[in-house]
Amino acid sequence: MWARLGSNTLANVLTGGTSILFQLGLTALAARSFDTQGFAVWTLTLSMASLAPLFAFNLSTVVTRRLVPVLNAQDTREAATMLKASRRISLALAVLALVTILASGLGLHALSPNLAGTGIITFLLALTLTTLGQSWQITIQPEQAWHYAREQNWPVAGALLRIRVTALLAMGLATFFMPGNLIAAAMCFAAGHWVGVLLASSGSFRPDLPPRLGAQDLHLHRHHTETARLLRWFAVWSLGMAAIQYGLPPLMSILHAQHYNAFYVAYTLNLALSGVVMAIGSAMLAPITRFASTGDNRSMGQALTWVPVLVAVGLLFALLALQSGMPLLVHYWVGSIAGPAEINAYLSLLGFQTLARSLSNVYGIVLASHATALRLVMPPLLELAIALIVALPLGYLLGEQAFLLALAGAGAVAALCTVLVGVRASGLPKREAQRLFMRFVATEVAALGLWAWMAQ
Repeated sequence: MWARLGSNTLANVLTGGTSILFQLGLTALAARSFDTQGFAVWTLTLSMASLAPLFAFNLSTVVTRRLVPVLNAQDTREAATMLKASRRISLALAVLALVTILASGLGLHALSPNLAGTGIITFLLALTLTTLGQSWQITIQPEQAWHYAREQNWPVAGALLRIRVTALLAMGLATFFMPGNLIAAAMCFAAGHWVGVLLASSGSFRPDLPPRLGAQDLHLHRHHTETARLLRWFAVWSLGMAAIQYGLPPLMSILHAQHYNAFYVAYTLNLALSGVVMAIGSAMLAPITRFASTGDNRSMGQALTWVPVLVAVGLLFALLALQSGMPLLVHYWVGSIAGPAEINAYLSLLGFQTLARSLSNVYGIVLASHATALRLVMPPLLELAIALIVALPLGYLLGEQAFLLALAGAGAVAALCTVLVGVRASGLPKREAQRLFMRFVATEVAALGLWAWMAQ
């Protein structure tokens, strides 16, 4: 069991690694293609489009959760029907994402000083293209769920590698032949992703189920309804757990960040680290679901104890390595777009948020695997409330540093709430649940304290 878990975790870590390289590559290409103002416009466009996957952030989680018992019962007909229903939902969510992001883009264009020199039609066209490019992350969710439910994560890793490499090559062609052209970059960015999806679908990523099994199934509507009903609660969780993180560049632009480009470079590095943590967490979904269904409290307790510790150690070393090597990294990565000192200043602040929010990832998986709706939405709603009531007002009154520190505080409170609700939902004995909570608190305090000391 642990060998399979280790293999799947390695596959997801490598997936997170390709995400890091992809983010670094995109930023490097943009830094060499656009001037300082153009870089800000491109990154704001890309940041808005990157909100698209949040509309289906946990669709694969929901479908995985429903597929595990069906596949264990070897009911291929039911599994095929679930996949067909989830594909319909993914297409509807992609359309919803496009409409919502374009409407939000209108507001951002009016509020952000970084977009003042870019025409509204140009910005919305670029935003449409990049959003269409990012919607692939919504439409492949059912296929990801199929492999995660079978605890076979390597086909997912291979598919994501093909998609990202193809998109990066397409972006490279745009910046080489038409440097500084926002529309060309957006168009090639979108086309590259979808060519990559076609290549991935022709390989082992496609589920090995005959299509006719789901086509004639009378239970399709029932599965569609049940998946959508469960997804709506996961949507609230997704919004709270991820929207703040992915919406930071537009918020910082509206708050008149003094060095927006330096912030975005630090944000890219921070987002890449968070992606690795999320990849590790997704590898835990099927095992956690199995631990809960079989009553394996010993394995559940081990996972909830040691995963946060390992994540904390890994993040601390990664953040410290990035700050130490920042001058060399900036020289070969983004050139004159931003200075190392400015980037490190933002990375220090973002590091608090990354640590505060990431350590509770495995407890979020517990909630995803078998929590009720109210339990699921409590932590993200609490984080959103603190962000809106405390962080944003502080940002307007005291500046970007106060805003980012307040967001880190909101993340820490939400993490503690996630753990508290997670241990209650896990079904573990009360004494063991209390011990797990205290171990997590100790891990969180130690990680944040060490980062405060190292970042000085």
